[in-house]
Amino acid sequence: MFAYVLGETCMRFIKILMIGLWLVSKMVYAAEPAEFDPTATNKSLDKMITELNGKNKTKIEAEEFLNTLNVTLSDAQNAQKQYTLELANITKKIEALKSATNDGETALPGIVKELEQYEEKAGKYKYMLAQNALVIAKIDEINTLILKKRNRELINDILVKQSSIFQPEEFWHSLLSFGGFLQEILVSPFNWYKKLTPEQRENALNSLAMLAFMLAVALIAAVIIKSFILRHYGYNLDISVPSYGQKFKAAVWIFIAKGAIAAAIIAALLMWLERFELMKDSEFAILLKIFAAYLLYFLIFRAAVLASFAPKNPDWRIFDIEAKKVRRASNALLTAALAITSVSFFNRLAEVISHKTEIIYSMQILANGIKAAAIIWAVYRGMYDAKDLSDEEVQSGDIQKLSFSSQIALAIILFMAISFAFSLFGYISLSQYLINRFIISVAVISGMYVAFRLLKIFYRFVIRAKFWIRTFRINPRTLLKSEVWFGIILSPVFYVLGILILLAVWGVSVDILLSKTKGFLTGFNIGEVHISITSLTLGIISFWVAMLLIKMLKSSIVEGALSKLDFDDGMKNSIISGVGFFGFIFSVILGIAVAGGSFKSLAIMAGALSFGAGLGLQNIVSNLVAGITILFERPIKLGDLVVINGFEGVVKQISMRSTILEMGNKSNVIIPNSTIISGSVVNKTLNNRIARIDIKIGVDYGSDITKVKQILLQIAREDTGVLKEPAPALSFLEFADSSLDLQLNCFIANVSKSGEISFRLREKIIEAFRQEGINIPFCQQVIRPAENLFNSNLSDSG
Repeated sequence: MFAYVLGETCMRFIKILMIGLWLVSKMVYAAEPAEFDPTATNKSLDKMITELNGKNKTKIEAEEFLNTLNVTLSDAQNAQKQYTLELANITKKIEALKSATNDGETALPGIVKELEQYEEKAGKYKYMLAQNALVIAKIDEINTLILKKRNRELINDILVKQSSIFQPEEFWHSLLSFGGFLQEILVSPFNWYKKLTPEQRENALNSLAMLAFMLAVALIAAVIIKSFILRHYGYNLDISVPSYGQKFKAAVWIFIAKGAIAAAIIAALLMWLERFELMKDSEFAILLKIFAAYLLYFLIFRAAVLASFAPKNPDWRIFDIEAKKVRRASNALLTAALAITSVSFFNRLAEVISHKTEIIYSMQILANGIKAAAIIWAVYRGMYDAKDLSDEEVQSGDIQKLSFSSQIALAIILFMAISFAFSLFGYISLSQYLINRFIISVAVISGMYVAFRLLKIFYRFVIRAKFWIRTFRINPRTLLKSEVWFGIILSPVFYVLGILILLAVWGVSVDILLSKTKGFLTGFNIGEVHISITSLTLGIISFWVAMLLIKMLKSSIVEGALSKLDFDDGMKNSIISGVGFFGFIFSVILGIAVAGGSFKSLAIMAGALSFGAGLGLQNIVSNLVAGITILFERPIKLGDLVVINGFEGVVKQISMRSTILEMGNKSNVIIPNSTIISGSVVNKTLNNRIARIDIKIGVDYGSDITKVKQILLQIAREDTGVLKEPAPALSFLEFADSSLDLQLNCFIANVSKSGEISFRLREKIIEAFRQEGINIPFCQQVIRPAENLFNSNLSDSG
């Protein structure tokens, strides 16, 4: 029964998934409706409503109705868009014709005739829009009817009241019938053999002997293959910290070795049973087939548990579970699986072979009880980790709260106890529904978790290939960031997909939910405003794609093919800033256009922003305007040495809002662009990088001025960093108190080397003055102790 429910649920979800993919494809590739007639469609929908309200509609017919409704809804929505567009165009023409006639004047006959034609067309489209809206409303009504019908059938199926276990006579009779059923199963091989003729018995014995020999050979081969796989592809204990990809790869090989090979042997046995004519349709054959099928389920589950939990190799498990819980959890799961598989085998056998309701009744109660007990046992052993409290802790009241896993375990235990209690009171179908759906939900959650981890590993494997760095020159840090964003995006996708699968498992009409979600995504009206979530999403995606292309263009200007153009750094920076600014504006306009926004609304938004700028955004706007002015007039450029508001530094960046200076101590100064435009700026490298350095020197009054002049000018002329033109010059500044002050003026080619050249010239001047005996005077101070000064005054007075 459990396998049947699982298979039915899987098929149902596959169908729902196909419907969902179809809906997405219709949303993306929806074409204009061809010959869609809303009036005729309304009549067909009325007929559907009448049939659904009748009590003789089957579940399959309701499903067919739902498939038809999906197509009709898509056509209706496409037709509504087309009719709305046509009506808007006709309305514009009507307004244009009306504006051609001044107030109080009589309209020309031709204009009146055209107005009547367009107004007639407008009325037709309004009628079609009304009929189309009626179609959509009726489709919603039919979906609601199908949903109610499904819910009613589900409730009627699971809330069937049967005899309670507290009625001992009927329950005892059921147990006696079950005992007879077991006896019938045990003697079924002998009954089958007795019904055969002597010739058939001989053929059967020969076939069974051949089957036994083939199974023995297969088992020996399976043991050899299993040992080979475990030795070469199993756990590599030399790896101390394996990655998740290595863990999963080893888990797959362990699963193949411990489960897939045995499963293949059992599958071969099932195929042999299908072709063995002497056993066909006999109870013994049915017994063997069902037994082999459930044995196959258990072996696959056992292999999956051992491969996933790796109880003997804790570093290789693919589920994050504490080491002390792994053995308990795996043993509990295997015990529970064995119990559930065994009882499901007998339950399924009773449904297929026996037609006595009392046998099925007792088997269902027994199956529910064993399943619930097995789940409780597995949860308690694997998740409940609360320690026993001592008497001192109980008396002191110092009691720690249960861990989250223990709380979940208690909730599951309570849920299983309540679910099985329904069986005791006669609601066996409800109990079976709750327990089976819980088991399937756990399987779904586990599968989604493994799939999520595998997708992340696959993406990590793809982006770490050197192909991306070598071909597209992508920074490795960018690839690592993309891995983080991939996980962030993938998580909600898996959450939504998991929720949809779980809803389908528990009987929720996910196909109708997807249909309603599709209607919400394709658009809805709030007053006269049409809002489409899909269009908004596409608009946002278009905006970011355009911004990415702009960023790639800027990178190409800096380092790519466009960097080979003959532009200096300042012009290149101006182009990059302009591309960034106007590219952002273009991206915004493109996003609004793709989202279906009106540029009339954009003009209103721009007016609102202008009003806001007049109130509180004037500084931002003035900086933006100043930035554009700087980029085009270029009073300063990238790399210029400037002095702005007392800050001297090199221009490192010019953006639309501000300019960044790098000072001599490597600190950065951010200056608003409006300050540059409105204030005074000293640009030492506006036209070229030539600069003058001034070196002040003082010599004593006894020095030969002619000789000093000759030495200074010779040093300046011989220095390689000093320009020949303009030639170095010497200025006589003043007669100071203790020196003759002179100034050596030299021009250099690059202002950034002024410090280096100044140091070199001063060093040469000192060395030359020392060689020629020219003194550089310095201030001298004579300091006398106060005590000596006091004694001197006393002696003078004496």
